[in-house]
Amino acid sequence: MKIYSALYNDAFPLDIWYPQAEVVCVIKPEDLTTSGFLVVWGGEDIHPSLYRRPIMGAHVGKEPSRRDVSEWNLMQRAISLGLPILGICRGAQMACAAAGGILIQDVSGHGSGHAIKTVEGDIMFTSSMHHQMMFLKDTKHTLVAWSHPQRSDVFTGLNKEEESYFDGIEPEVVLFPTIKCLAVQGHPEWLDAKCPFNQYVQSVFDKLL
Repeated sequence: MKIYSALYNDAFPLDIWYPQAEVVCVIKPEDLTTSGFLVVWGGEDIHPSLYRRPIMGAHVGKEPSRRDVSEWNLMQRAISLGLPILGICRGAQMACAAAGGILIQDVSGHGSGHAIKTVEGDIMFTSSMHHQMMFLKDTKHTLVAWSHPQRSDVFTGLNKEEESYFDGIEPEVVLFPTIKCLAVQGHPEWLDAKCPFNQYVQSVFDKLL
């Protein structure tokens, strides 16, 4: 099995989770084959044009960045090949867009790590740190974990209909089955490979492999 790491040679903690896997840095869609999974890492905001919205709080330029284009093409190629995808922070938000969703372009209260609650009822610490948020309306998804309690009172970029849909659940871990992606808003690479959050994420992602 190969860990296709978008733009980066490093793959911690995935190399600890899957010690027999080969880590391969990928930049172009043709770098992907059918053996392994793609991981798209955190970083700057994705361009709102990827989810068909004007700029309303996103920290981006006028056009999609070279990284936007590269990672979007990698994700589309992985989807076409049926490869599992692990999206981390920015990668999770891009996965939401690829699954047909949008982003809340600016939220408050998520500038540091915090507690989350899982669908099983467990509460644990995550390293999540972001100012944008996945908005799951119009996507097929399974909500796996969310902020506990709600942290934000600012939700920039939603229209009135979308504001009425938003019910205060701030997603942190989401499965998008139609694109075979686990979207993780937090940063597993910032924590010990065997901490509760990382063990939980690994256990959920294992089911996609």
